[in-house]
Amino acid sequence: MKEKLKVFKLLPVLSLMGMFFVSCQSQMTLIYNGNQAESNTLTTIRKIKSTGSNGLLVYKDTNNLNKTIPQENVWGSMENNGVVHRLYKGKFYLLKGSAELPIYTINHAEDAKTQHTHFYFSKGLNGDIYSLDWQNINLAFSNDREFLNLVKNGFKWHEDYSSYDRLSDTYKIVALYKACERFNHKKYLNNI
Repeated sequence: MKEKLKVFKLLPVLSLMGMFFVSCQSQMTLIYNGNQAESNTLTTIRKIKSTGSNGLLVYKDTNNLNKTIPQENVWGSMENNGVVHRLYKGKFYLLKGSAELPIYTINHAEDAKTQHTHFYFSKGLNGDIYSLDWQNINLAFSNDREFLNLVKNGFKWHEDYSSYDRLSDTYKIVALYKACERFNHKKYLNNI
């Protein structure tokens, strides 16, 4: 429930960034990049999928007809329950909150019994999406030595970068990022 409330906190940020919502009566809403003419014409969407290499999204309208739209016009989608997915390079990533350092997930199923969650991040809501690992964190934040030092010292050897921090009610890496932004990293590290 808390994650759904956090996603709703992102909605004003998304609208300030020039993203527009298309109201849907069924299952989801498209979030458009910038001022797209389509934002006035799409209404109800039942299903949406990426066609991959040709750069188009296919969706079903209220009459169950397939329609297409260029992927570059769409930032993502929002389900009626508030769950937001970001479209990036033909894949939909589940947004887990925080406009400052967005964390995304994709679930991969090897078979019917085995499912793995892979974690990703981006610098801001429009930044490139990277796998959440030390190499990519180091690459994305190469000019932010203070944050990199916090990450290096803030995680124990057995902790994953996707660890959730109960103290701040967010992912630990997001809490470190916010602490770095506020210059309170020493106080935060003393509480770990």
